[in-house]
Order: sequence, then C-alpha cells, then structure tokens
Amino acid sequence: MISFNSKILGLNVLLTLALTSFWANDASAKCNKISPPFKDYLLYVNFGSSLYIDPATPVGTVLAQQTISGDALNSPNGGWVGLCDDAASKIGYWWLEQHNSESRNHQPVSGVTALTADGDMYVMRDNGSGNPYGGGGSGSIGYTVELLSNGNYLPFSEVGGSPPINVPPLTGGALSGIPCASAKSGASGYPPFTGNCKTGQYVFNWRQLGSFSMRVTLYRLKGTVPAAGITMAGNDGDRSFSLMSLMDNSSTPPSINKNMFNLTRIALSSPVVLRTAPCNNFSYPTVNLNKVNVGAFKTVGQPASGIADVPVNVSAKCSSNTAVKWAIMGTSDSYNPDGSQGILALDTVDNMASGVGVQLTKTTGELLPITPANSVNYQWIDTNLKTNASGALLIQFMARYVRVGDVSPGIANSHAYLIVSPK
Repeated sequence: MISFNSKILGLNVLLTLALTSFWANDASAKCNKISPPFKDYLLYVNFGSSLYIDPATPVGTVLAQQTISGDALNSPNGGWVGLCDDAASKIGYWWLEQHNSESRNHQPVSGVTALTADGDMYVMRDNGSGNPYGGGGSGSIGYTVELLSNGNYLPFSEVGGSPPINVPPLTGGALSGIPCASAKSGASGYPPFTGNCKTGQYVFNWRQLGSFSMRVTLYRLKGTVPAAGITMAGNDGDRSFSLMSLMDNSSTPPSINKNMFNLTRIALSSPVVLRTAPCNNFSYPTVNLNKVNVGAFKTVGQPASGIADVPVNVSAKCSSNTAVKWAIMGTSDSYNPDGSQGILALDTVDNMASGVGVQLTKTTGELLPITPANSVNYQWIDTNLKTNASGALLIQFMARYVRVGDVSPGIANSHAYLIVSPK
C-alpha cells in the first residue's frame, strides 16, 4: 500500500495508495410467494474469470467487491413476488440467510473481522484443500453478503448460528399489498399481474420496496494458493451461497416463519480462478505532496495551480523475463465515477476536507485511469513492461491534487491498490 503525506495550507492530506421497533402482529395474516418464478430465483454476481493475489497480502484484505441491484427482480413475472390473504396480511421482514460456508460447521471465520455490521466472514467453496479454518476447500478466500436498504447495510447470517439468520424489519413498517383487481388491470402503476388472485386478496411487487441491492465482498484469508490457481464456485448445485427472502407479519423474529420463504439465491455467474500474481514483495513508499494553499485550487477538474506533480515509484520482485500489465484500483471520486480521469475519492473521516481528490497520471502526463473499487473490468495499463532476468520490476507514475468541488480544509485520506497481471 502506497502512502502519501502532504499538506494544503489549512488542509492536512494523507493518501494511502495501497431496529427498530416491531409492530403488532395479526395471527391470521399470511402471505406466500408466487411460484413460479420466485422459487430460489437466482441472482448472479460477476467477479470475472480470474483474480490475482499477492501471496503476501494480509489476511482480511478486500480482494474484490460487486453489487447486485434489486432491480434485477423486477423483470420475472413483472416483479410480482407474493400474494397476501387480506388487508391485514403484510410483508414485514427481510430474511437474510448465509449458508454452506466452508469454514468449520459453516460458521463465521474465527479470529478475522469483516468490514460489515456484524463483522462476520465466511469461507468460499473452492477446489483446493488444507483449509486452516477447519472446513473444506483451501480456506484462502472469505466472503460476506450484505443487503443495502434505506441507507443501511444489513449482513446475511448463518442459518445455524445464533441468532439463526438475520430477520430485520422493513424500515418504515410493514408494507401492504395491492388489491387483486388493481394488480391485474395495471392500475397499480406496475406491469399487470397475470397470475391467479381473487377479490379480497392482495399482491405484492418488488418495486414497492424501493431501491435496494446486495453487496458481495471477497477477502484474503489464510491458506495457500498454488501456481495453477484455485477455482472458486458456489456452494451447491445451482452455484448459490446465500438466500434472500421476505417474511410476512404473522410472527415476530427470531421465531421461524416460512411464509414467503425461499425467494432469491445469490450465486457466482461463473467459476472464478484465483491465481498467484506474477509479482510480490511490493515496495509501499510514502510520497510527500507539497503544501498547497487552498486558493491554488482555482478550477474544478484542474490541479492546484503552480504545484508540481510528485513522482511515485513502486518496485516489486517478479518472475524473470515476464511481460506484465498493471492497474490501479481504488474508490473513484463522484466527479468522475468511471475512473477515466484517475481521481481517487477521499475516505470519510472526522474533520475531513472536501472538494479535493488525488489524481494520478502517467509520467508522460496522460491521465492514469483507475479501476473503480467495485468493478471487475480492470482498466489495464500497457506500458510494455517486462521484468529483467532477476525479476525486478519498477512502475512509475505521478500524483497531484485536483479540485472536484468547493474546497474546504481538513483531513484528506484516500487509498488504492496496485494490481499486476501477466500480459
């Protein structure tokens, strides 16, 4: 991880590159899923075909992250997911179930904390062996699944754990369904419901939940990744490893209520091969950016006036005589979300600055694209690099401040990672 220490006059900059209450329940209320199509409907997360890892990567490091939009559930059956008996029958809870982890007894990994609300992480199934956590596979890759709803990240929990699964209530209270006649006619504003329902029944559509998504994160764990790589797969025949569902309001968690259960499974879109990167032993230099007066940031999208770019030199030990390509992965600033202008966003900290990002460029002055942290489409940089007979590799680029909005002084932290792959 590369560190930058710098100051803007009055602006200290450090860049590291490297529920609510329950409502009353009606015992007679009941809702069920509409099946088909919502019987273990699969949502896929795409981590690409290959990921690369430095063997020296610390345990707990995030390797990749992908988000699945809940909008993917709006197409099958027009988004109609559940049918409720009467007006008292409502959808009250999320059901977030983690299952089939390869760590011991499918429980969370002991001694490692994930970047989630509950801190739990699980071992992804793979074709390796020697899991140091006492389960199957190699144990090299951990993962978490979270639901983002109404600004909150809600973790999925192991069904055999304590508490058994995470069943948080919907923010704002239980949702009422749409009268059968309105659903069939399209008067609800959603695609017409073409299934069977009758007067007095209510139909529920995914769109009523508003915007929500699922986030899957891969982490480095202990365990050896052989030169040939390890293939990660899902955790059963349909490649799924987590289950997301909804539950009606006829009982209060943690009691088990299977109404509306088994709606959506989350799975890898295809097997992913985890490979050992051709380079390791990276140097993580600390780069000091010069002091800059806030007034030097004159134009949005432009660097501070009169301040020279600062060189960044990263060395590594690699396989000898190997052609490589490289990329920078980090959180791109909202000013340029796709990373094409090479602007890293600031981390959220107390007394943080605003209106400033850190921009990376090639030594020739061209902007250095960054791969957004949640992307598997690496923006590879081809500089015709090839290691020498001893395997030494030196990567050089430049860093500078850039204005992305109204500048205010404060702490400005950011981070990114250098990725090297065989060409």
